[in-house]
Amino acid sequence: MSKSVIRVMMVTGLVAVVTALAAPVFAEDAPAKPDQNKPRQYTGDIVSVDATKSVIVVTKKKDDQKTFSVTDRTKITIGNKEVATLAELKADDRVTVSFVEDGDKNVATRINPAKAKKKTAEDPK
Repeated sequence: MSKSVIRVMMVTGLVAVVTALAAPVFAEDAPAKPDQNKPRQYTGDIVSVDATKSVIVVTKKKDDQKTFSVTDRTKITIGNKEVATLAELKADDRVTVSFVEDGDKNVATRINPAKAKKKTAEDPK
């Protein structure tokens, strides 16, 4: 083999080694994205239910509320009734919504009754 071919092979090998060693360093610098398919939970009081649009709005506090899309796969439980419908949910019901993020939507996978929040002197509700 000629010297130029050997040099090209050495340079190519060196570039490959440097790239392989540098890749983990650059991967650590990238911000971690939350796993969108990982189920999450949100507990709060129902603000509104729109059965025609299949949407429910739940709030934890005045400034913290989420809108959830409800699909035919969403499992809804009310009291002892395991197969409830969206129309049976009412404003001010306390619920825990299990959901996944799908793009910019929060898709409810399960809606269950939540324990009543403790009453405090500041929250006479």
